[in-house]
Amino acid sequence: MVLNFSRYRCIAFGLMLSGLLLTSGCSQEPKKKAPNPIATASAFLQGDDLYARASLQPFFSKAVLATLLHGEPIQVTYHFSFFRRQQYLPDLPLAKVSISKSLRLRLVTQRYEMHDLSTNKIHYTPDTEEAIRFFSNPRFVLLGKNANLKKESGYWLRVAFKIDHQGMSPLFRTLKQWLTIDQAMDYQYDVEFFN
Repeated sequence: MVLNFSRYRCIAFGLMLSGLLLTSGCSQEPKKKAPNPIATASAFLQGDDLYARASLQPFFSKAVLATLLHGEPIQVTYHFSFFRRQQYLPDLPLAKVSISKSLRLRLVTQRYEMHDLSTNKIHYTPDTEEAIRFFSNPRFVLLGKNANLKKESGYWLRVAFKIDHQGMSPLFRTLKQWLTIDQAMDYQYDVEFFN
């Protein structure tokens, strides 16, 4: 009889402990989404040609600098899409351009390697500000030559941003994916174009 009471007490204690773990481990609050690193974006005409630009939030640039201290590269891809609004149909995509950039701090020389993967050009600089501008502020991205945009139509630009992990060592890639700022996430930023 004493043996049965002890067994029931162990089972009850086990159930209470499992319930406590389940309720304390599961929060009712939804998981916070990381803030969008894209601060601004715009499309603009220069002569007859249509260009786009974007810039990232300062907090993201600081996180990039901190990550670069390990000597591993950080690669990002910007996708620029330009649309014309249509009243009864889905908006018409007029231009799509993607550019990829990689940034790495060479630990021996303490110079930043700025690799434009779209053109395969590599530049080096010891200047931190120049490296962050290269990585975080793509400007004069050509969307179309001789753009003939009608005044009566509405247009808008979408910038999609993705952090890539190509070029990293597998161990460091896994470690970086555990961090919220460096997960391979897509972020979007939409803005109207005023002609």
